Amino acid sequence: MTTIDLTTTSGSNQTWTVPSDWNSGNNSIEVIASGGGGGTPSAGGSGSGGGGAAYSKILNLTLTPGGSVTFFGNVGGAANTAGPDAWFNGASLAASSVGAKGGSAGGANVVGGAGGASGSGIGTTKNSGGTGGSGNLKNSGGGGGGAASAAAVGGTGGDGTAGFNTVGGVGGTSGGGVAGGAGGLSSGTNGSAGGAGSDLIGGIKGSGSGGGGAGVGTSPGGILNGGAGGVYGGGAGGGSGDTSGNGVGGTGGQYIIRITYAANKARAYATFV
Repeated sequence: MTTIDLTTTSGSNQTWTVPSDWNSGNNSIEVIASGGGGGTPSAGGSGSGGGGAAYSKILNLTLTPGGSVTFFGNVGGAANTAGPDAWFNGASLAASSVGAKGGSAGGANVVGGAGGASGSGIGTTKNSGGTGGSGNLKNSGGGGGGAASAAAVGGTGGDGTAGFNTVGGVGGTSGGGVAGGAGGLSSGTNGSAGGAGSDLIGGIKGSGSGGGGAGVGTSPGGILNGGAGGVYGGGAGGGSGDTSGNGVGGTGGQYIIRITYAANKARAYATFV
C-alpha cells in the first residue's frame, strides 16, 4: 500500500496530481480538519477551550490517473478563531467527495467551543470532534477538545477550576486515544500542548488537545496562556488572566488528508513499457 499525507497549508484551494498507478478499486481517503483556537479572556476571567476537529473517510474513490484534484486545508484556528474545514476533490466542503468540519473557537468567560460536527462532513465514516472545556469568570482556562478519528469521537476538554491559583482544564483525549495536554499547574503556569497524532490501524489517530491556561492569579502581572492543540486537529486550551492582565488562548492543530491506495500494477507496467 502507498500512503500520501497532504499537510501543506494555504488560505485557498490547492491541487494534487493523481499518481499514474492510481487504483480506483482499492483506496481510502481520510480527512481531519483543523482544531479551534482557545479563548482569550477579559481581565480577571478565563478563556474556554476550542473544539476539536471532525474526521471523515471514504473508500474506493474513482479518480483519473494523471488528473488534478482540488483540495483544501489550513492551519489551526488562532485564539478566538474557529478551525478551518478540510476537504478533498471539490471546490468546497459541500461539493467535495470527502471532507470534515473544523472545531469552533473558545471565548471569554463562556462554555467551550463545539467540536467539528460529523453531520456537516462528507464521507462514509464520520466522527465529531470533542467540545472544549468551559472557562468562567475567576476560573482557570478550559482545556481544548480532542480531534476525532476513525475509531471514535474526540474527547471533551476539562472545565476550568473555580477560584484563584487553580489548575487549568486538561485537554480532551483524541478519538484515537492520545491523551490531551495537561492544564496549568498553578498561577503563573501556562497550559501544555496537546499530544501529537500517530498512526492507527484503520485510520488516522487524531491528536490530543491543548491544556487550559492556569488559574486566575491573585497578584498583578500574571499572563497565562492556553496550550496549543496537538497535531492534527486538536482544539486549543483557553488562557486565563489575573487581576490586571489577560492570557492568550492557544492555537488549534492543523488539518491532515491521508491518501492510501494499492498500486494498479497493470497500469504502472503499461506506463513503464
